[in-house]
Amino acid sequence: MAERAFYDTVVFALSLNTSDPDYAPCSSLLDVDGGAITWCIVISSITRAEASLREYLDQLELRCVAQGVAWMEVHQDQVSEALRAKRTLKPRFEQAGMQSRDIKQIFAAAWARAEVLVTRDRDFFDPKDKRKKGKTSLGTSVAKLLRDELGIEPLLPADALERLTTG
Repeated sequence: MAERAFYDTVVFALSLNTSDPDYAPCSSLLDVDGGAITWCIVISSITRAEASLREYLDQLELRCVAQGVAWMEVHQDQVSEALRAKRTLKPRFEQAGMQSRDIKQIFAAAWARAEVLVTRDRDFFDPKDKRKKGKTSLGTSVAKLLRDELGIEPLLPADALERLTTG
């Protein structure tokens, strides 16, 4: 089976913003018509619920089907199932400073058995980074927990694009 990549909501928003520095990698990660996507795109119902993205996601899903790109959507009951199965991890993510919505995204990725979590949100690496202005080295407390406990590698869009396209 092809690798599964969970896309955080921000990836879809950035793929629509041509002035953002992550526009190019995010657009490439969603270029289902270019034939380069060999992995399964995974999203959650949390992302689908974003009113500003709903129509875009509907169209993207149809294009994935037309181009033979695997698409998986994880629903709230599946997120709850994953949370129950790994209930001891939720408090650890909360202690690290993660917000409830981001924790649900993590467990959506876990339920889907995604190997990669594509995001620009620093909370998926270390929420404490947001409080330290000008910090040159970035923390990895949540990233380490994701890798060690769930087998999920959080990656920035450019890094995810490189990994997914080069293997």
